[in-house]
Amino acid sequence: MHTNARRGIIVYLVIAFGLAWLPFAPALAGHNPVAIFLMPIAPAIAAVVVRRWVTREGFGDSGLRPRLRQRWPFYLLAALWPIAATLLSVPLALLLGAAPEGFDIPWGIEAPGWTTLLAWVLGSIAIAPIIMGEEIGWRGYLQVRLLADRPWRAAIATGVIWGVWHYPLILTGGENTEDRALTLLLFPIATTSLSVFLGWLRMCTGDIWAGSVAHAANNVTEDSWHRLAFTGQASGVPAMPANVVVVIAEAIVLVGIVAVSGLRRAQRARAVATMSRT
Repeated sequence: MHTNARRGIIVYLVIAFGLAWLPFAPALAGHNPVAIFLMPIAPAIAAVVVRRWVTREGFGDSGLRPRLRQRWPFYLLAALWPIAATLLSVPLALLLGAAPEGFDIPWGIEAPGWTTLLAWVLGSIAIAPIIMGEEIGWRGYLQVRLLADRPWRAAIATGVIWGVWHYPLILTGGENTEDRALTLLLFPIATTSLSVFLGWLRMCTGDIWAGSVAHAANNVTEDSWHRLAFTGQASGVPAMPANVVVVIAEAIVLVGIVAVSGLRRAQRARAVATMSRT
Protein backbone atom coordinates (compact mmCIF):
# COMPACT_ATOMS: atom_id res chain seq x y z
CA MET A 1 0.00 0.00 0.00
CA HIS A 2 1.37 3.40 -0.98
CA THR A 3 2.15 5.92 1.77
CA ASN A 4 -0.47 8.35 0.43
CA ALA A 5 -3.19 5.68 0.51
CA ARG A 6 -2.17 4.58 4.01
CA ARG A 7 -2.28 8.17 5.24
CA GLY A 8 -5.72 8.61 3.69
CA ILE A 9 -7.10 5.51 5.43
CA ILE A 10 -5.71 6.58 8.80
CA VAL A 11 -7.12 10.10 8.52
CA TYR A 12 -10.44 8.73 7.31
CA LEU A 13 -10.75 6.42 10.34
CA VAL A 14 -9.77 9.16 12.79
CA ILE A 15 -12.40 11.54 11.42
CA ALA A 16 -15.13 8.90 10.94
CA PHE A 17 -14.71 7.56 14.47
CA GLY A 18 -14.01 10.94 16.05
CA LEU A 19 -17.09 12.70 14.69
CA ALA A 20 -19.31 9.67 15.39
CA TRP A 21 -18.06 8.96 18.91
CA LEU A 22 -17.58 12.51 20.22
CA PRO A 23 -21.34 13.21 20.63
CA PHE A 24 -21.52 10.26 23.04
CA ALA A 25 -18.75 11.61 25.32
CA PRO A 26 -21.25 13.26 27.74
CA ALA A 27 -22.62 9.77 28.45
CA LEU A 28 -19.37 9.03 30.30
CA ALA A 29 -20.46 11.62 32.88
CA GLY A 30 -24.02 10.34 33.01
CA HIS A 31 -25.48 12.88 30.58
CA ASN A 32 -27.38 12.36 27.36
CA PRO A 33 -25.46 12.29 24.06
CA VAL A 34 -25.47 15.53 22.07
CA ALA A 35 -25.38 16.25 18.32
CA ILE A 36 -25.82 12.56 17.47
CA PHE A 37 -26.87 13.66 13.98
CA LEU A 38 -23.12 13.68 13.27
CA MET A 39 -22.91 9.89 13.47
CA PRO A 40 -24.68 8.96 10.20
CA ILE A 41 -22.82 11.63 8.22
CA ALA A 42 -19.39 11.22 9.83
CA PRO A 43 -18.15 8.68 7.22
CA ALA A 44 -19.18 10.99 4.37
CA ILE A 45 -17.43 13.97 5.96
CA ALA A 46 -14.32 11.85 6.50
CA ALA A 47 -14.29 10.64 2.90
CA VAL A 48 -14.75 14.14 1.48
CA VAL A 49 -11.97 15.59 3.65
CA VAL A 50 -9.56 12.80 2.70
CA ARG A 51 -10.33 12.85 -1.02
CA ARG A 52 -10.25 16.64 -1.27
CA TRP A 53 -7.47 17.72 1.07
CA VAL A 54 -5.43 14.74 2.30
CA THR A 55 -4.77 12.47 -0.69
CA ARG A 56 -6.15 14.96 -3.26
CA GLU A 57 -7.34 12.03 -5.36
CA GLY A 58 -10.70 13.58 -6.16
CA PHE A 59 -14.03 11.80 -6.53
CA GLY A 60 -13.63 9.92 -9.80
CA ASP A 61 -14.08 6.47 -8.24
CA SER A 62 -16.42 7.49 -5.42
CA GLY A 63 -19.47 5.83 -7.01
CA LEU A 64 -21.66 8.90 -6.60
CA ARG A 65 -23.20 8.63 -10.07
CA PRO A 66 -26.22 6.27 -9.98
CA ARG A 67 -26.53 3.61 -12.68
CA LEU A 68 -30.13 2.59 -12.11
CA ARG A 69 -31.03 2.30 -15.79
CA GLN A 70 -28.15 -0.06 -16.59
CA ARG A 71 -28.07 -1.97 -13.30
CA TRP A 72 -31.71 -1.98 -12.14
CA PRO A 73 -31.80 -5.72 -11.25
CA PHE A 74 -29.16 -5.09 -8.58
CA TYR A 75 -31.23 -2.23 -7.16
CA LEU A 76 -34.23 -4.54 -7.02
CA LEU A 77 -32.18 -7.18 -5.21
CA ALA A 78 -30.90 -4.49 -2.84
CA ALA A 79 -34.43 -3.52 -1.86
CA LEU A 80 -35.83 -7.05 -1.52
CA TRP A 81 -33.07 -9.16 0.05
CA PRO A 82 -34.59 -8.92 3.59
CA ILE A 83 -37.55 -11.01 2.40
CA ALA A 84 -35.29 -14.02 1.86
CA ALA A 85 -33.35 -13.45 5.09
CA THR A 86 -36.43 -13.12 7.29
CA LEU A 87 -38.24 -16.09 5.76
CA LEU A 88 -35.09 -18.20 6.22
CA SER A 89 -34.77 -17.12 9.85
CA VAL A 90 -38.15 -18.72 10.70
CA PRO A 91 -37.25 -22.37 9.96
CA LEU A 92 -33.76 -21.74 11.33
CA ALA A 93 -35.23 -20.60 14.64
CA LEU A 94 -37.37 -23.74 14.81
CA LEU A 95 -34.40 -25.92 13.90
CA LEU A 96 -32.10 -24.31 16.47
CA GLY A 97 -34.65 -24.20 19.27
CA ALA A 98 -34.76 -20.40 19.34
CA ALA A 99 -38.44 -20.02 18.43
CA PRO A 100 -40.69 -18.20 20.92
CA GLU A 101 -44.17 -19.43 21.85
CA GLY A 102 -46.72 -19.20 19.03
CA PHE A 103 -43.99 -19.25 16.38
CA ASP A 104 -44.53 -21.22 13.18
CA ILE A 105 -43.59 -21.46 9.49
CA PRO A 106 -43.63 -19.38 7.34
CA TRP A 107 -44.16 -16.07 9.18
CA GLY A 108 -43.17 -16.66 12.77
CA ILE A 109 -45.56 -15.10 15.26
CA GLU A 110 -47.09 -12.48 12.96
CA ALA A 111 -47.10 -11.84 9.21
CA PRO A 112 -46.81 -8.34 7.78
CA GLY A 113 -49.67 -7.15 5.61
CA TRP A 114 -48.89 -6.48 1.97
CA THR A 115 -49.34 -2.75 2.48
CA THR A 116 -46.99 -2.84 5.45
CA LEU A 117 -44.36 -4.75 3.48
CA LEU A 118 -44.71 -2.33 0.57
CA ALA A 119 -44.36 0.61 2.95
CA TRP A 120 -41.15 -0.87 4.35
CA VAL A 121 -39.67 -1.41 0.88
CA LEU A 122 -40.63 2.07 -0.32
CA GLY A 123 -39.39 3.52 2.97
CA SER A 124 -36.03 1.85 2.40
CA ILE A 125 -35.76 3.47 -1.01
CA ALA A 126 -36.86 6.84 0.37
CA ILE A 127 -34.18 6.97 3.09
CA ALA A 128 -31.38 5.70 0.84
CA PRO A 129 -30.05 9.27 0.31
CA ILE A 130 -29.73 9.60 4.09
CA ILE A 131 -27.98 6.25 4.39
CA MET A 132 -25.52 7.49 1.78
CA GLY A 133 -23.95 9.46 4.63
CA GLU A 134 -22.43 6.16 5.69
CA GLU A 135 -22.00 4.51 2.30
CA ILE A 136 -20.00 7.41 0.83
CA GLY A 137 -17.42 6.58 3.46
CA TRP A 138 -17.54 2.83 4.04
CA ARG A 139 -18.09 1.50 0.51
CA GLY A 140 -17.31 4.69 -1.42
CA TYR A 141 -13.90 5.08 0.16
CA LEU A 142 -12.63 2.66 2.82
CA GLN A 143 -13.63 -0.72 1.39
CA VAL A 144 -12.12 0.05 -2.03
CA ARG A 145 -8.88 1.30 -0.43
CA LEU A 146 -8.34 -1.18 2.40
CA LEU A 147 -6.77 -4.37 0.98
CA ALA A 148 -8.00 -3.15 -2.41
CA ASP A 149 -6.63 -6.15 -4.33
CA ARG A 150 -8.36 -8.63 -1.98
CA PRO A 151 -12.09 -7.79 -1.96
CA TRP A 152 -13.13 -10.55 0.47
CA ARG A 153 -10.56 -9.51 3.04
CA ALA A 154 -11.43 -5.85 2.45
CA ALA A 155 -15.10 -6.61 3.07
CA ILE A 156 -14.36 -8.52 6.28
CA ALA A 157 -11.99 -5.86 7.62
CA THR A 158 -14.39 -3.04 6.75
CA GLY A 159 -17.31 -4.95 8.23
CA VAL A 160 -15.57 -5.43 11.58
CA ILE A 161 -14.47 -1.78 11.71
CA TRP A 162 -17.96 -0.65 10.75
CA GLY A 163 -19.50 -2.80 13.48
CA VAL A 164 -17.19 -1.45 16.18
CA TRP A 165 -17.96 2.08 14.97
CA HIS A 166 -21.55 1.51 16.17
CA TYR A 167 -20.49 0.63 19.74
CA PRO A 168 -21.31 3.98 21.42
CA LEU A 169 -24.85 3.80 20.02
CA ILE A 170 -25.29 0.32 21.50
CA LEU A 171 -23.69 1.17 24.84
CA THR A 172 -25.90 4.23 25.38
CA GLY A 173 -29.14 2.38 24.62
CA GLY A 174 -29.63 3.57 21.06
CA GLU A 175 -30.03 -0.02 19.89
CA ASN A 176 -33.08 -1.83 21.32
CA THR A 177 -31.70 -5.04 22.82
CA GLU A 178 -32.09 -7.14 25.95
CA ASP A 179 -28.36 -7.97 26.17
CA ARG A 180 -25.88 -5.22 25.28
CA ALA A 181 -22.79 -7.37 25.80
CA LEU A 182 -23.94 -10.03 23.34
CA THR A 183 -25.10 -7.32 20.93
CA LEU A 184 -21.57 -5.88 20.98
CA LEU A 185 -20.35 -9.30 19.86
CA LEU A 186 -23.04 -9.89 17.24
CA PHE A 187 -22.98 -6.47 15.62
CA PRO A 188 -19.58 -6.76 13.87
CA ILE A 189 -20.59 -10.20 12.61
CA ALA A 190 -23.79 -8.79 11.12
CA THR A 191 -22.02 -5.79 9.60
CA THR A 192 -19.36 -8.07 8.11
CA SER A 193 -21.85 -10.19 6.14
CA LEU A 194 -23.65 -7.02 5.09
CA SER A 195 -20.32 -5.48 4.09
CA VAL A 196 -19.60 -8.45 1.80
CA PHE A 197 -22.95 -7.90 0.06
CA LEU A 198 -22.66 -4.11 -0.14
CA GLY A 199 -19.14 -4.37 -1.52
CA TRP A 200 -20.39 -6.79 -4.17
CA LEU A 201 -23.16 -4.36 -5.12
CA ARG A 202 -20.54 -1.62 -5.36
CA MET A 203 -18.48 -3.77 -7.71
CA CYS A 204 -21.44 -4.90 -9.86
CA THR A 205 -23.07 -1.48 -10.26
CA GLY A 206 -20.10 0.86 -10.05
CA ASP A 207 -22.04 3.11 -7.66
CA ILE A 208 -22.91 3.37 -3.97
CA TRP A 209 -26.62 3.98 -4.54
CA ALA A 210 -27.58 0.31 -4.75
CA GLY A 211 -25.62 -0.33 -1.56
CA SER A 212 -27.41 2.57 0.12
CA VAL A 213 -30.76 0.99 -0.78
CA ALA A 214 -29.61 -2.40 0.57
CA HIS A 215 -28.28 -0.78 3.74
CA ALA A 216 -31.58 1.07 4.18
CA ALA A 217 -33.50 -2.17 3.58
CA ASN A 218 -31.59 -3.68 6.47
CA ASN A 219 -32.49 -0.79 8.77
CA VAL A 220 -36.16 -0.69 7.76
CA THR A 221 -37.52 -3.92 6.25
CA GLU A 222 -35.18 -6.45 7.85
CA ASP A 223 -35.23 -4.91 11.31
CA SER A 224 -39.01 -4.34 11.40
CA TRP A 225 -39.93 -7.73 9.95
CA HIS A 226 -37.52 -9.55 12.27
CA ARG A 227 -39.10 -7.87 15.28
CA LEU A 228 -42.61 -8.62 13.99
CA ALA A 229 -41.82 -12.27 13.28
CA PHE A 230 -40.25 -12.92 16.69
CA THR A 231 -42.33 -10.68 18.99
CA GLY A 232 -45.58 -10.00 17.12
CA GLN A 233 -44.79 -6.26 17.01
CA ALA A 234 -42.61 -4.33 14.54
CA SER A 235 -41.18 -2.37 17.48
CA GLY A 236 -40.75 -5.35 19.81
CA VAL A 237 -37.46 -6.46 21.35
CA PRO A 238 -36.61 -10.03 20.32
CA ALA A 239 -34.82 -12.38 22.70
CA MET A 240 -31.09 -12.72 22.03
CA PRO A 241 -31.38 -16.26 20.59
CA ALA A 242 -33.67 -14.79 17.92
CA ASN A 243 -31.04 -12.15 17.13
CA VAL A 244 -28.38 -14.84 16.78
CA VAL A 245 -30.66 -16.68 14.35
CA VAL A 246 -31.27 -13.62 12.18
CA VAL A 247 -27.53 -12.88 12.01
CA ILE A 248 -26.99 -16.44 10.75
CA ALA A 249 -29.85 -16.13 8.24
CA GLU A 250 -28.51 -12.83 6.94
CA ALA A 251 -25.04 -14.28 6.52
CA ILE A 252 -26.38 -17.28 4.59
CA VAL A 253 -28.43 -15.10 2.24
CA LEU A 254 -25.99 -12.22 1.74
CA VAL A 255 -22.75 -14.17 1.51
CA GLY A 256 -24.59 -16.86 -0.47
CA ILE A 257 -25.66 -14.34 -3.12
CA VAL A 258 -22.08 -13.15 -3.52
CA ALA A 259 -20.66 -16.69 -3.56
CA VAL A 260 -23.15 -17.92 -6.18
CA SER A 261 -22.39 -14.87 -8.32
CA GLY A 262 -18.68 -15.62 -8.08
CA LEU A 263 -19.19 -19.25 -9.07
CA ARG A 264 -21.29 -18.27 -12.06
CA ARG A 265 -18.68 -15.75 -13.13
CA ALA A 266 -15.96 -18.39 -12.85
CA GLN A 267 -18.04 -20.85 -14.90
CA ARG A 268 -18.56 -18.29 -17.64
CA ALA A 269 -14.83 -17.52 -17.68
CA ARG A 270 -14.00 -21.22 -18.02
CA ALA A 271 -16.55 -21.57 -20.83
CA VAL A 272 -15.04 -18.62 -22.70
CA ALA A 273 -11.54 -20.03 -22.22
CA THR A 274 -12.66 -23.43 -23.50
CA MET A 275 -14.28 -21.88 -26.59
CA SER A 276 -11.17 -19.83 -27.34
CA ARG A 277 -9.05 -22.99 -27.38
CA THR A 278 -11.32 -24.82 -29.84
